[in-house]
Amino acid sequence: MIGMSVAQQSGFSMLELRNNIKVAHIKDMIIQHADADYHDVIEIDPDSLDDVCDDILNWLVGVKLCKLCGKDELDCFWDDKNDEMRFMFKDGKEFDWTKC
Repeated sequence: MIGMSVAQQSGFSMLELRNNIKVAHIKDMIIQHADADYHDVIEIDPDSLDDVCDDILNWLVGVKLCKLCGKDELDCFWDDKNDEMRFMFKDGKEFDWTKC
């Protein structure tokens, strides 16, 4: 359900969600951010849940970026000035995942 919620809120289709991330990956993300009590029951606080949602979104956006670069629709380069990876379409427009 958490993956579906992230996908819906960020504009990814359910098909994109199913094709681009496995339930096992989402479970691993939850376990990474959660705590287990002495009965091995997983507990997660709201801040950690936000981190899981961010991880899922980053995964989905990363897959989208890789696919666009693989199709040669997007150029990828390191911006030394801003010390970050940049993604640009062939026409010079910067990639904005919220508009894809």
